[in-house]
Amino acid sequence: MIRLTPINYQLDAITVTDEDPAVGIMRRVIEEKQKWYDSLRTYQSKAYTRTALKNDSGIVSIAESISDIFWDYKKGAREVVLSMDQSRNVDYDDNFATAVLIDNFYSDDIRIQGFNMIGPTHPDAIEHYHFKLIGQRKLDKRIVYDIELRPKGKLQPAFQGRIAILDEVFAMIEVDLQPRDNLIFPPPIQSWKLAYKQQFRNFGERFWLPADVRIDGTIKFGFPGLQFPPISYTQLTRLSGYQINLALPDTLFESKIMRREEHSDSTGAGVQAARVPLSDVEEEAYESLDSTLTISKAFKPTGMFARFVDFDEDENENDGGIFSFVNFIPKLWYNRVAGLHSGLQLQTNSFKKFKLRAETGYRSEQGSWNYSGGIRVPLFDNEAWIEADLFNENVTRNRSFTWNRFFNSVLPLIGSGDYFDYYQREGFSAGVGFELPDKLNSTLQLTYNQEDHSPLKKNTDYALFDDDNLFRETPAVQSGDMRTLTAILQYDDEYTPFGFVGEKGLRLEVEHSGEALNSDFKFTRYSAQFYYQIPTFLRRRIIPNALIFLVSAGKTTGSIPAQRLGAIDTGYETFRPFGTFRSLSNRPLEGDEHLAVFWEHSFRTTPFELIGLNQLARKNWTFLIHGASGRTWLSDKTRAKLGFTPIVSEEIHHELGASISGIFGLLRIDYTKRLNGSGSFLSFGATRIL
Repeated sequence: MIRLTPINYQLDAITVTDEDPAVGIMRRVIEEKQKWYDSLRTYQSKAYTRTALKNDSGIVSIAESISDIFWDYKKGAREVVLSMDQSRNVDYDDNFATAVLIDNFYSDDIRIQGFNMIGPTHPDAIEHYHFKLIGQRKLDKRIVYDIELRPKGKLQPAFQGRIAILDEVFAMIEVDLQPRDNLIFPPPIQSWKLAYKQQFRNFGERFWLPADVRIDGTIKFGFPGLQFPPISYTQLTRLSGYQINLALPDTLFESKIMRREEHSDSTGAGVQAARVPLSDVEEEAYESLDSTLTISKAFKPTGMFARFVDFDEDENENDGGIFSFVNFIPKLWYNRVAGLHSGLQLQTNSFKKFKLRAETGYRSEQGSWNYSGGIRVPLFDNEAWIEADLFNENVTRNRSFTWNRFFNSVLPLIGSGDYFDYYQREGFSAGVGFELPDKLNSTLQLTYNQEDHSPLKKNTDYALFDDDNLFRETPAVQSGDMRTLTAILQYDDEYTPFGFVGEKGLRLEVEHSGEALNSDFKFTRYSAQFYYQIPTFLRRRIIPNALIFLVSAGKTTGSIPAQRLGAIDTGYETFRPFGTFRSLSNRPLEGDEHLAVFWEHSFRTTPFELIGLNQLARKNWTFLIHGASGRTWLSDKTRAKLGFTPIVSEEIHHELGASISGIFGLLRIDYTKRLNGSGSFLSFGATRIL
């Protein structure tokens, strides 16, 4: 018998918890990061970058670069390219290898594909990610924890994949991540798959910064009837030679775009000296790619509209005769005064902002021609301009920011009336404009107009589908010589109708006509338009939920003629876009004063995602709520002088509704309920994309 001697072993304490060990590890990673991350102010590094584009047949182009990268925690990154090389089918100026846009996955917020992604070491990362320890391994006698992460919520843009954490220092040393697979992109992007790998090294003792990045991506885009083949790409960037918290010259950040030195090496000698070895496939591509294999040839579109698209480069593209500098624009419309207007406008292409325009057209029911023309000449390096116009034409009595004469042609052709009234003007205008300082992002335009106004009468009742159609008569405007001074201040974007995108801007206009100008009219007109888009929910998305609104207001003093009344737009039959009262149609509201507020909140694809209709969400179906309020005022004095009764709202008009947008990619269906009266209305409009 052998007697064994008992020995006591002291084991480490075991804590039983429902929390995965990875969560505790990530808490330590986030704590350690905060000790050094906020003290990182600037850095400079060397970068080698190689990018390759691929189609179904293989590599179609390669580009490489050597550059200096400069980063400032407030101003962002800039790049100075020192050397470039590329396959024979890529021009030097088209070299697309850039390191300035690479992502640092140690950042709190990571901008990818237009989304503001939550980084795996964000201070709130544990609230947004499930972390799971999936393994551990040794690296230089230290333990490396392999941790899987996946998003907790359904809506926030985040990553999924794996990260590696170095024990003891609790530093993230490697990521292998992809954006979550339910990201929704705006048209024309149909899908965009990306995979990132990045390694980190210890620089400057306590700073952990990217040593490289490797990207694999595939993007597919198209429109109904026009599809492009998938574009695949790979990028490799190696970073080295970091210098941390050094003073960077302000000149590096004067421009937001990537900088290229005038004397950069275009021969590629520097690239070849620092090149990360090419794969066999890349070596073969460098040798075999034909200089005639352009990107447009490698990614030719298909579909019913593909034959109308020609992206092939033409060496003689600037040898197009008159067509190379003149645009020919048809001017066609139909109304109850002119009948069929058939005309053409010739306008020069922009050449240092110099513009020349000439237009003429024949009015079938009036049996006469109209003409107009203008010139614009830039001054002081395009910071100012002078312009002049000459005209003899029919014009609309109401100034609409939504409708024009071409769109209006539908109503009279189908026998549903005529949205506008018309008068004849003949004369000229001359003015000067200024680009205000960059910080103001505005233009100011001052114009003198001298116009002879005369009334027009109805000349036809013809409609395509109604032999018994009878249009209303055209109200007579006050005849006379109108001489005005107009000042227009435009801040940011000019307003464009139909609500395809959310714009931001302000337009202020003052027009004065009086005795000092020897005018037959004596009035002052003030008008304003303010339009804005405010992100609301899910701001990390490429297109967050947003509130869009438009405010239109106007006031007049003096004796306002009919041709200067203010107006609020309504819809056309069942086509009623943003910026119009959707529960009214076919005639504008008029007055010598007006005020209207239009708004809508776009929830984007969020409601469809929440209820599990992901197929509709991926087709960019969007849910919106919308409303409008406003009215016009017409004084007794103005009403008595008009000689006709315009449509005037006697009370504030209110409406509220809901919409689904993105149907078939282009269509929007609106339901609107009038709140200050009876009636519910179903209408359609154009899809709001952004």
